[in-house]
Amino acid sequence: MSAPAIPVARAGQPVVRARPVDRFGGLVELWFRSHTALVYAFLYLPVFVVVLFAFNDTPRRVTDWQGFSLKWFEVALNDRVVHKAL
Repeated sequence: MSAPAIPVARAGQPVVRARPVDRFGGLVELWFRSHTALVYAFLYLPVFVVVLFAFNDTPRRVTDWQGFSLKWFEVALNDRVVHKAL
């Protein structure tokens, strides 16, 4: 058996070495992708819930869904404070 070849630099040529094996690259990428998905869910899910419940018909409880209505948008657009703010 012969010994493994040792890279030898010749005049004017760089030594080319084998790239190391990245064993955890896929795991790190999976971690970053899942973390990003959780952050986006944390940021956008409350906005989605508020927009969804803005169309609720019931005046008492937000979680008691009575039906689809645009009544609250009419109330907000006819309010003097909202007009002044706009």
